[in-house]
Amino acid sequence: PMQSRRSLGGGGSRQGRCRSNDLGAGQAVARSHASNGGQGGETLSPPAQPRHLPTAPSLPPRLDCLSRPPLLPPGLKPWDALTAPQPLDPWLDLLATAALRTVLHAKLEAYPTPLETDEAEIATSPPAAGASNETAPPPPAAAAARRRWLALVLRASEKRILRAAVARMDSMMQTRFRETLALAQAQEATCRSSGLPWARLLAKRGASLADAAPRVTLAYERLAKSSLGTSDGGAALLIQSASALFLFLGGLAVHPCVSRTVLVPEASPFCEPGHAGATGKVEAAGEGTVAGWERLTDSMLSCGEDAIPYLKLYKDKMCMWGAYLLAQWGVARALSVSETSIMLDEALALRSAHAWSVPTEDALAAISARAPLIEMGAGNGLWAAALHARGADVLAFDTPRRSLQFRDADAADGAPDGSAAGEEGAPLMGERRDCVHLCEWGAEKLAEELAHRSLVLMWPDYGGRGSYGLGCLREYSGSCLILVGEWRGSTFGAHAPGRLETGQSFSAEFQAEVEAKFQLEQVVPLPSWPYILDRVAIWRRR
Repeated sequence: PMQSRRSLGGGGSRQGRCRSNDLGAGQAVARSHASNGGQGGETLSPPAQPRHLPTAPSLPPRLDCLSRPPLLPPGLKPWDALTAPQPLDPWLDLLATAALRTVLHAKLEAYPTPLETDEAEIATSPPAAGASNETAPPPPAAAAARRRWLALVLRASEKRILRAAVARMDSMMQTRFRETLALAQAQEATCRSSGLPWARLLAKRGASLADAAPRVTLAYERLAKSSLGTSDGGAALLIQSASALFLFLGGLAVHPCVSRTVLVPEASPFCEPGHAGATGKVEAAGEGTVAGWERLTDSMLSCGEDAIPYLKLYKDKMCMWGAYLLAQWGVARALSVSETSIMLDEALALRSAHAWSVPTEDALAAISARAPLIEMGAGNGLWAAALHARGADVLAFDTPRRSLQFRDADAADGAPDGSAAGEEGAPLMGERRDCVHLCEWGAEKLAEELAHRSLVLMWPDYGGRGSYGLGCLREYSGSCLILVGEWRGSTFGAHAPGRLETGQSFSAEFQAEVEAKFQLEQVVPLPSWPYILDRVAIWRRR
């Protein structure tokens, strides 16, 4: 700051202060060196236009850019970035705001106690009264108690200021996220209107992206090291951004279900500013579909101290992808299509190794409330183990190996991602947990003596085709049905070869029979991998 003041002529003298005031009033002068009769000298010339320092809170992000010139776009000088009358690129503002938030958040977290604890102690221990004679010093114990109380008041005030500053940074970042993604949305819309897939334009910009690789890496590292990923709200911003960019790539920017990927409406390009959080429900579209889809919230990402390891893995992976894709787009106005394909392949591998759907505390609580349970097609038992850990009575069954007897006879066998599901007898879902009982088919487990248990089915039909789910449904005589996965009217449909409009989890025949015989009771949305719309739906027999 002192260097900045001296550069403006404010070295502490009266002349310096006047010159600084002149600058602030728009009367700045620029020094230029010119020769005068063969001798060097200085002449004063007015600038092309007055330069004003921006007001807070836009000044800190601009100062941040001055300290990291490599982040600035080519041709943009640091002084221009500081004093330009128009706003900075929202991406640069986002990076700088995230860095400032990280500093403020670290200071707030460094206190040994939270603000609420201090406020409670202040309220219950008022300052000790002094001696009756005001001129006499208070007793040592009373003086110490008062000093402690004053220290608590001071510390609580500091925490309130820091908490308010972090909240302000969060609000600014939400706006910058939305503005940055809106630029990608506008470019995708232009391509779509001209009949050109956005992915094709991005492929043509591969060379520009390669040239900007060092700046992309620097931007990604700054965003990844910020405090965004340490809070559910910050993680939601990165996860939501990753989902949005994948939807743009898939040509799904105007799909009626895009709002169901929104975690933070104020930061989403799919929500109108100022009206994003007006409702907590999103109505489903399409005749015969399930309405009343509850809006996603960042609170669903809470997983405590590794209480749900798969949810934490999902958060870490999606946050990393979101930060990386944002860095590519913000720096180079491009995305690597090949790297997004690698991300999708990795998402499929993670789902195959763990579970097709990511559990949350809300989802597990809703299912546990319908115990006792019986789960068919339990995979490696990740959900069943999590339910059992929360005290639910659950029996989990699955076939020991892949069987093609349940595939759709009219279509090639496919996995939930549209790829080949595998050969007859291939192992399923990797290593099984102890809670999963293996049996060749297991329909007999749904006999009358187990009808009092709620039936749980998760992604039973590969690619939305087959008869496994329907077979379990017809053998089940109980009253409560718990279904985890996609459902017609709440999917991104046939956006890729091999995909169905009815989703990738349950066959169309299964969905039709469920809707005819059961009444929807509750829907709990789940965090989803790209191009997936997962949820828990609880049905009651009519």
